[in-house]
Amino acid sequence: MDLHLIALAYPFFVLLIVAEVLWSQRRGLGLYRFADAITDLACGVGSQTLGAALGVLGIAAYVRAYDARVVTLPEGGAWIWVLGFLYVDFVFYWWHRWSHEAHFLWAGHVVHHQSEDYNLAVALRQEWLTHLTHIPFYLPLALVGFPWQVLATNVSISLLYQFWIHTEVIRRVGPYEWLFNAPMHHRVHHAINPQYLDKNYGGILIVWDRLFGTYQEETEPCVYGTTTPIASWNTIWANWIVWQNMLDAAKQTAKWSDKLRVWWKSPAWSPPDLPQHPPHAVDRNTVVKYDTPVPTRLKVWLSAQLLTLVAAQAALLPWLRQLHESRLFWLAFANVLWGLLNVGGLLERKPWAQVSEMLRLVGTLALALLLTGLTHDASLEFGAPVCLVLLLALPRANRPSPR
Repeated sequence: MDLHLIALAYPFFVLLIVAEVLWSQRRGLGLYRFADAITDLACGVGSQTLGAALGVLGIAAYVRAYDARVVTLPEGGAWIWVLGFLYVDFVFYWWHRWSHEAHFLWAGHVVHHQSEDYNLAVALRQEWLTHLTHIPFYLPLALVGFPWQVLATNVSISLLYQFWIHTEVIRRVGPYEWLFNAPMHHRVHHAINPQYLDKNYGGILIVWDRLFGTYQEETEPCVYGTTTPIASWNTIWANWIVWQNMLDAAKQTAKWSDKLRVWWKSPAWSPPDLPQHPPHAVDRNTVVKYDTPVPTRLKVWLSAQLLTLVAAQAALLPWLRQLHESRLFWLAFANVLWGLLNVGGLLERKPWAQVSEMLRLVGTLALALLLTGLTHDASLEFGAPVCLVLLLALPRANRPSPR
């Protein structure tokens, strides 16, 4: 996908999220909880960071398949873009559907569904490992002669479109909903009400769900999250939890055939000799969401840190090709993952988190100076003083609130 296009859209996403937060507060809707929203944004930062590394592999695989194409299409025709759009949206439906129906694919996709809230921040709660699972679905487009720009542009358009459907503020949009995916459809998709499970997989078009029998209207208030709550703000664990569950199930079940079935059967399936977890009725009025208290000063500090990480990504993307060939890229990548781990630890008030984050910020001071020298980009010079301010402010921000 076009990482530059997605990164450029991030400031607008943040502004729209802020607008929804203010609207929610003014109307008393309670659509946002700080720790949940920060975790959503942290998952998005991790996804974009890992996407910078894995996206190169995806484009390389697509270009190699395009070189082996069986058809050469005439260039410049609008129909190429229209057919490319239809193919990408159709393939997205099936990738999305199989990501709910095959356990090993669900392990990558589950991150996007773990939030127990539903708001625009959830749209940015993106997976880290699905950059790889997308690739096989898109290669046929290369083999029939569609340039990689057609794929990258349409995938980016699909991601950008799906941002606005993650909201409870917009209830219905009339006849538009018959053809296109809308907030009502996607609320159902994110809900764990038994009648809503595994429904409405569409990206931009909802017609695929109507055609293939997975369409469901919104008929009762939605309860969000996963049927087994993650109960954690740790973004690393969020991306690993289902893999760990599969490993545990494969180890505990007795039959070798079941040890294999664990990986490709439905996430709802469990070996007969292990505990079963059938769907159960849920009530939005009585459900208890996982939450932790966060002092106001820590909220301010974490918000500043996330904004800094988003800004750093936008600044580094123009130098992606140069940095990707350097060990500094992987050092920066590890630094971001370390920071995201610390965000979860600070939200959960883990005793190790403050020391870990202070050590990371010290390392980031040196990294910012190294990247400035490598890219000769004066804008990166702001990284060092920002890190210094965050480092000095963290001990006070993480102090327990006065009783």
